[in-house]
Amino acid sequence: MVKVGVVIPVLSQYKMAVDLIASLRSRYTLETFIVPQYRHQLPLSGAWNYGADECWRKGCDYALICNDDILLSPFAIDNMVKALTYSSSLMVAT
Repeated sequence: MVKVGVVIPVLSQYKMAVDLIASLRSRYTLETFIVPQYRHQLPLSGAWNYGADECWRKGCDYALICNDDILLSPFAIDNMVKALTYSSSLMVAT
């Protein structure tokens, strides 16, 4: 089964992160990684890298890195995985 890690760096807007988490829908297994930037004293890019490393360490097949001020449509994650799976199969075939 495909496992998708969702990384959400948060500076101070936890309410928006909660709303984002509530919008996560997928037929795949999701693992959410909240990265509190202030606690780790990381700039945004450092939080992205830290979260991506956590995804790979936890065995995720894909990492979706989201800012905390977005909401996802119900099929967004599934469509992204489908597109990535299709494009990587083209790269292997060539």
